[in-house]
Amino acid sequence: MSKLKMVSSFFMIVSLSIFFHLNIFADEFMSELMSEFITEKEGECNKSSDIEKRFKNYYEKAADKGNVNAQYYIGKLYYKGKGIEKDYKKAFEYLKKAAEQGHVDAQYYVGKLYYDGKGIEKDYKKAFEYLKKAADKGHIDAQYNLGFCYAEGKGIEEDFKKAFEYWKKAADSGNADAQYNIGCCYIGGLGVEKADQNKAIDYWNEAVSEGHAVAQNTLGKCFAEGVGCERNFNNAFNFFMMAANHDYADAQYNLAVCYIEGLGIEKNYKVAFEYLKKAADQGHTMAQNALGKCFLKGEGVEADFGKAFEYFKRAADQGYAYAQYNLGVCYIEGFGVEKADQRKAIEYWEKAANQGLDAAKEALKNQGIR
Repeated sequence: MSKLKMVSSFFMIVSLSIFFHLNIFADEFMSELMSEFITEKEGECNKSSDIEKRFKNYYEKAADKGNVNAQYYIGKLYYKGKGIEKDYKKAFEYLKKAAEQGHVDAQYYVGKLYYDGKGIEKDYKKAFEYLKKAADKGHIDAQYNLGFCYAEGKGIEEDFKKAFEYWKKAADSGNADAQYNIGCCYIGGLGVEKADQNKAIDYWNEAVSEGHAVAQNTLGKCFAEGVGCERNFNNAFNFFMMAANHDYADAQYNLAVCYIEGLGIEKNYKVAFEYLKKAADQGHTMAQNALGKCFLKGEGVEADFGKAFEYFKRAADQGYAYAQYNLGVCYIEGFGVEKADQRKAIEYWEKAANQGLDAAKEALKNQGIR
């Protein structure tokens, strides 16, 4: 194939993609790009990195000429770091230009950049302003994020009715995160006239159908506790399993509890240990504490006081009161440490007692402290 045909064929494919997905360049600019493309040195068009760089330059040229879609596209490239080094400052620069020309996706990203303080100083009022522009034009992700602005009082006075309103718009358009939040509003009576467990379950089921792990785990809890439905441990186990398969730590912990207690499944400490380990390695404090107990008692794994101490300490240092109490027991009994240390035991029991844990208060009382 001749150089001209090869480049022309390639350019035809790329230009079609540009027109269908971005609809950006004026005819005179496309002609300019074609002339630049067909004068490239032979062989260079086969290098994808060179092609990405050239098209980045071409988009920047169009953007600098005021083309709104080019401004958005190059801004998003910098935002995502796709094909080029991530640069939030440059992303903001180009996206802001597009946003000022009314580009709804750009308005959403500018809002996010202001909200997160990336590429520009954090400014919740500006974030709210741009998110609202996009949300009121029907941008689903903007509606979802604007709901948080209202719910958390960031950039605008706290207003759960407004939060519910925008989350519902996003939820009705299929946004699973918004569907989950609407369920939370109904269960807690936030932004609605009264709490409604049935409606909460309905919206969580919608989110579950989209593969939303948090909603799956939440429905598992509902079935385990009989909230909005009849208690059913088999259903609880199944929903926990769905969410655990998404590597969701809280669900992995809940699934382990099912295996330990025999809820919806036959007891199996070995399998419980495996799920506790997965959750614990993600920093889940309750799982870390439970894993410490497994090592301490030799349940599902060979007893190992050193490992028990390690996992109790991980959870205790994150402020988990039960782990602080258990760590105190390790220190007073000399489990997993070179020698018993009453001072350290009291230190951790004090931390747990200050969080209201009765067992820690009793332990301190036995030491003559309280």
